[in-house]
Amino acid sequence: MAGSERKILIAVDGSEQAMRAFDWYYENIYKPGDYCMALYVTQLTLRRGSGILTDPDAIVKDLKQTKQAGDTIMSSFAEKIREKGIKGNADTVACGDSSPGEKIVKTAEFNKANIIVMGTRGLGKIRRTILGSVSSYVLHHAHCPVIIIK
Repeated sequence: MAGSERKILIAVDGSEQAMRAFDWYYENIYKPGDYCMALYVTQLTLRRGSGILTDPDAIVKDLKQTKQAGDTIMSSFAEKIREKGIKGNADTVACGDSSPGEKIVKTAEFNKANIIVMGTRGLGKIRRTILGSVSSYVLHHAHCPVIIIK
């Protein structure tokens, strides 16, 4: 890729807010030559819930469901990228031992993204304090500018 191209990472999760973030990017800051990376970070039940799954069959089932959901979400974003004529890709990554926010930041750094664009779920103060916020984490830890679309 030429040095003048911007690399834009758009963090997506299948929500309406993620679709709005992509649309906002395209309508407001897209430039011909941008390389758009739509990124979906999967998170397994054993990382989501308060309990830990120990049943191997349940883990395998969760892996399949998570992969299916990620594939569906990313195929819709890959289609949006193609429809708009933007160079780019749509990728799914597992957060593994890290949080989704950490994975977004690490992926942006690894790919030398110039800007991260993402939606926010608009959690209330109490819920955000208890659960944390992916967008807040990314905003405070990213190496590049972060645009959060409400």
